[in-house]
Order: sequence, then C-alpha cells, then structure tokens
Amino acid sequence: MKYDICHIKPNDKGLIKKIGETLSFLKKDYPDFYNWYNDKIVNGVDKGSRHIFVATPMNNSNIIAGVLILKDEREEKKICTLYVMENHRGKGIGVAFIDCAINVLKTNKPMITISEHNKELFNPLLSKYNFKENKEYPDYYRKGVSEFAYNGYLHEFSSVLQAI
Repeated sequence: MKYDICHIKPNDKGLIKKIGETLSFLKKDYPDFYNWYNDKIVNGVDKGSRHIFVATPMNNSNIIAGVLILKDEREEKKICTLYVMENHRGKGIGVAFIDCAINVLKTNKPMITISEHNKELFNPLLSKYNFKENKEYPDYYRKGVSEFAYNGYLHEFSSVLQAI
C-alpha cells in the first residue's frame, strides 16, 4: 500500500480537531495532552511554529495512518509527535516522517523524546538515522515513567510534574 503525506493547513480546523481526537490515547503517557495539543499545537499551527502532517492511504484520505507534529523554532527543532497506527506499521511511514522532519526543520538531527514504554519500538528508526540518546528524565511527564531525549535536551524546569 502507498501513502500520501499531507501538510495540514491552519484553516483546516476540522482535521486538526480530528487529529487531536485520534491521538487522545497519548494521555496515558502524557497526562497534559489535551492542554498541550490545544494550547501549543493548534495555536502554533496558526503562528507557523508548529507543523502537522498526516499519512493517509493513497485514494483514501479519510483514514489517518499516521501523524507527525513538528516544533520549528529558532531555538528548538523538534519532533513532538510521531505516531503510526498499528495496522500501518512496517510500511515506510515512520521513515517518510523522519525524512519530512529533516526537510521541514532543516536539520539532520531533529530532537525527539520517547517514553520508556515506546523506546524499543522506536529503536530501529532512531538507529537508522543515528539519533543520539542524550539524557533520561525520570518522572518527567508521569511519575514512575522515564522520558528519553535524543539529539537534544528537555528544559527541565518545564516538567509537568514539577509544575504540580
């Protein structure tokens, strides 16, 4: 199966909302997901500092096969979210998303963080692009769960748990 990667435009509010709903399961690892998505991502898309891409099967744009969210600011070039739906994995979407991130962010080493729950799943993709693990952040988003930063460092003062 072949896929299209589409850059979501700021005026496509319905699709932006649908993507947020599709990714809502991420709140299990990221408890503040809804606020982050609505405050940072939706507003950032409007300002041009965030980009959302979706992968859809060719000739069926109603099915979301994967989502890529990027932060494109002078001080941080980051892959915020890279998710491929289980039934579409192993078909090159993750590779296409990393290539997209490298092109849009204009860096061969975009930052990404991975929850310890997903580290093994991401290892082949991160190895393919020589991502360098920089630091483990215990309890960063959820107590008892580490977040691993690659190609950069998180701002430790912004930890959700530290803000509570």
